[in-house]
Parts: sequence; C-alpha cells; structure tokens
Amino acid sequence: MAIALHSSFPGGGATRSFTQRSVSRQPGPSASFASSSRTNGGQEARVLENQNDVRMEELASKVSALHKVTIDIHDEVQDQHGLLDQTDRTMGVFGGRLQSTTRRFQTVMAQASTRQTCYLILGLLLGLWVIFYLFRMMRQSPEV
Repeated sequence: MAIALHSSFPGGGATRSFTQRSVSRQPGPSASFASSSRTNGGQEARVLENQNDVRMEELASKVSALHKVTIDIHDEVQDQHGLLDQTDRTMGVFGGRLQSTTRRFQTVMAQASTRQTCYLILGLLLGLWVIFYLFRMMRQSPEV
C-alpha cells in the first residue's frame, strides 16, 4: 500500500510528493496505532491539499493580474508605435518643405540685385531694432 504525502516548503510555494511503502507487519498492538496514524495522515493530507488549493488560487490571481498588466503594456506600446509613425510622416513632410524653401532661397540669392535688396532689408531691420533698444534703455534709466 502506498501513502502519498504532500509537503510544502515555506517561501517557495513549491510542493513535493513523497511516497512511503509500508512493509507487511504482524498483527498485534501496533496495528491499532497504524490505523490511527493513517487517519491522522489522511487528515494531514487533506489539510495540505487545502493549503495547496489556496496557494494555487493565489497564484492564479497573480498570473491573471500579470496577464492584464502585460496586455496594458502591449496596448501602450502599440499606441506609442502609432504616434512615432505619425511623427515620422510629419517630419518627412516638414523636411520636404524645408528643402523646397532652401532651393527657392538659393535661387533668389543667386541673383545679384536680389541679394543687395535682402542685405538692405536686413540692415534696416537691424537699425530699427537698435533704435528700439536704445529708446527702451532710456525709458528704464532713472532720472538724476
């Protein structure tokens, strides 16, 4: 006859099964002790089985929670991937427009009269900025 005992180890939650083979014994006073130990062993086995069931339920709930978190991470990664694709397309359009503008600017600057006009406009803007800055400094200075 084989008796299966389940033993759980603290901290790990792992269980192991041990099998004990009984040796045929002579009937006698120890026979009543053996039957009572089998009853206690059966109760202990039920208690250990109940503990295993509780731990299995805890493990199942943790696995379920981990599965939900994993799905949420996957969804977030998919959203971020979509945003990166959209940003890539936007930057591609922006790069094309910038190249077009650069070509137009180079065409305009290639002509000597246009270049002189651009320098004149830049000089006027710089002069206006200097005048504005001077007036602003005079307004902020305390009168003596």
